[in-house]
Amino acid sequence: GKTHAAEGLANRLQSLTDKEIKFLPLTGTNLKSHLYGKSQQIVEGVFRWADENGPTVVFIDEFDEVATRDKHEETQAVTNTILKALDGATAYENLILVGATNRPDDIDMAMDSRFRTSIEFTEPPAEVKPEILFDKLDGDGVKITFEKGALSRFNFDGLVGRDLATAAETAITEAHLSRGWSETSL
Repeated sequence: GKTHAAEGLANRLQSLTDKEIKFLPLTGTNLKSHLYGKSQQIVEGVFRWADENGPTVVFIDEFDEVATRDKHEETQAVTNTILKALDGATAYENLILVGATNRPDDIDMAMDSRFRTSIEFTEPPAEVKPEILFDKLDGDGVKITFEKGALSRFNFDGLVGRDLATAAETAITEAHLSRGWSETSL
C-alpha cells in the first residue's frame, strides 16, 4: 500500500510535468551501517544522487528506523542529516522525500513536525488479507498445495501488509528448513 502510493505520487507528478520523475524506494535499514559515520554518508549520498539526477521521489519505508531519537549515535546522525535536508540547510531542489512507518509514535517529534502532509493507511480489509498472504507465499521453490480460500478461516486482525509478508517468509523458511532447500510444499 504505502510503496504503491509513493510510486503513484511519482507517476502523477510525471504526468503533470514534461520531466521524468525517478522513484527510489528504500527502507530505513538500507540507510544504516554499523560503521561509525557511514550511515550519515549513505543518507547524504542518496539525497545528493537524487537531487543531481532528479527530480526524484525518495521513498523511505520503515522511516522509524532512521527518524527516531534512540540512544544509538548512528541513528541520531541519520536523523540529524534528514532534519538538515528538510530545514533547507542543504539545498536539494530536485528531491521529494516520502517517509512511511507502521509506528508513527516512534518518529522523532522534530522530524514529524517538518513533514507537510500526513496520510494514514489503515489496516487492509479482512477479506483482502488472505489474498496478500497467499500472494507472498507463492514464490520460487514453493509449491502451494491448498486453496487460497483456506486462509479465510484464520484471524488476521491487527496485521498489515508487512506482517503478512513476514509471516509468509517465515513459513517458507521453516518449510525449507524442515524439508531441505529444494522445492517446498505448503
